[in-house]
Amino acid sequence: MEEFLRENEATILFVGMVVALFVAVIAEVVLQRRAETETTRFRWLNNISLTLINQAGVNVLSLTVTIMIAWWGTEDEIGLLRHSDVGFWPLLLLAVFTFELISYWFHRALHAFPILWRMHAVHHSDTEVDFTTTYRNHPLELYINAPLTIPVILIIGFPVEVVTAYQLLKTSISVFAHSNVRLPAGLDRALRFLLVTPDFHRLHHCSERVYTDSNFSAAFPIYDYVFRTAKSRPYDEQETMELGLEYFRDPIDGRLDRLLLMPFVWRSRERSRDSARPVLPELDIEARDKPGAVFAVMGEGELREIIPPVAYEEVDVHMVDGVAEPLERLEQACGGPRNLDTGRGRNPQLGGRRFA
Repeated sequence: MEEFLRENEATILFVGMVVALFVAVIAEVVLQRRAETETTRFRWLNNISLTLINQAGVNVLSLTVTIMIAWWGTEDEIGLLRHSDVGFWPLLLLAVFTFELISYWFHRALHAFPILWRMHAVHHSDTEVDFTTTYRNHPLELYINAPLTIPVILIIGFPVEVVTAYQLLKTSISVFAHSNVRLPAGLDRALRFLLVTPDFHRLHHCSERVYTDSNFSAAFPIYDYVFRTAKSRPYDEQETMELGLEYFRDPIDGRLDRLLLMPFVWRSRERSRDSARPVLPELDIEARDKPGAVFAVMGEGELREIIPPVAYEEVDVHMVDGVAEPLERLEQACGGPRNLDTGRGRNPQLGGRRFA
């Protein structure tokens, strides 16, 4: 097997990706988790178009370079483990732990740094998640990601067959994780400790930031549990929770040209912003003549949100380092601390807090 992996790496990776996508399509028909929407065909057209661009211009190049680096290390016997007697399976296990750690922290960086988030938002702005979302990435993100594993391959000395096997595993699991597939609740609970399941990863695509900034693992959820970023929510909510972002929700935002230009034209309706996730400096909450509701009025008096359950007197809320002040009065207006949601705003220019 090792010789087969070593001598046919390019064919194996390409066929593996095609087979994984084909199986995902069949599984989504038989085991559909979320209902199709009226924009499904439009999404597929643009997602698949971006996939083809990435495969032709980025993924093939990055995988080829990665394999070539592994070949170079093998031929010149570069690497700490090159002369060891460590077998294929222990090396593959080490590769999983090593590459998944790199992938995990790179993914967290994509969410933490505004300039990286602008690129990664292309992936997260999909308002549904299925097999076509897998490769809905901005090409620049892939170019940045590819070089991260090269020094590790050379330093540790992973042979070609190990790199090929890991890439095959990661590709297959990533397609599976993005698929719109229903697993029995018990199976999902058990499997998510070993693999990134569709429900586990779909939660990462939830529009609420508390979930968007969780479940970062690519294939194996090891480091989400180690660093306590693994989250879950009730099984039935997977079918109705809002996916995507609070912004870029218009179907036209998912058009191919918009996706490619997204990192460069990151603008709100009112003004340009340097930050990928700007915080509104001031927000007013005032009571209106409607019983059982408090309205959040943002900006120049435009109604943005409705806060249940009861109306209170006007409350001024100021954003200080991303925290709503005075918190006590805000909690009172929202009916208690449990009703206070510190998610992001509905639009990129709001960005700070959503109360609902």
